[in-house]
Amino acid sequence: MESAQCRKGTERGGYTMNSGMALGYKARVFSAALMLLTAGLNPVFPDSKIRVKSLEKDGSLRSEAGERMRLAGIELPEESIALLSVLLGGKDIEVTPDTKLSAGGNPETNPVYLSVSMAEIDVPFAQAVPARERKIMINELLLALGAARLQRDADFDFKESFAQRESEAREKGLGIWSYESEPLGQIKPDAP
Repeated sequence: MESAQCRKGTERGGYTMNSGMALGYKARVFSAALMLLTAGLNPVFPDSKIRVKSLEKDGSLRSEAGERMRLAGIELPEESIALLSVLLGGKDIEVTPDTKLSAGGNPETNPVYLSVSMAEIDVPFAQAVPARERKIMINELLLALGAARLQRDADFDFKESFAQRESEAREKGLGIWSYESEPLGQIKPDAP
């Protein structure tokens, strides 16, 4: 995404975008987030709060304290890193470690679930959302928006509900599923 509009904007997490683009992303993301809240996203039980200092190209995060972590249960395509920087930039993020992946994983990249408070994302009608639903799990939100894929080769805490969110996004043709093509072996030639 290398346009004049992007280059003269503000830098967010290694990507540059102007404030108008960021606000457009925010409006779409948070509208979708509110729809998901009514669909019964998983409750998040926070262990600690952090602020994200930087996002790496592989989707891993570094906190202001220097701790490196990655989003548990999902794989992020490169296009989703910019969206993640808008969601997390300058906000207090609640971090919950994954109990299954953390047990045998690489301590250098702690697998975590991130949640953000509705108050942190400046949604004017957040007061209408019941208190127990005022947090959004970022990992699950990215799957529901079609901005991430399920990590199929691992066992993790929310695998069943994450698979459901990915399936719903794929059926609706959202995000990455809007341009996924069929494997060449499944394409049928036109009739002569």
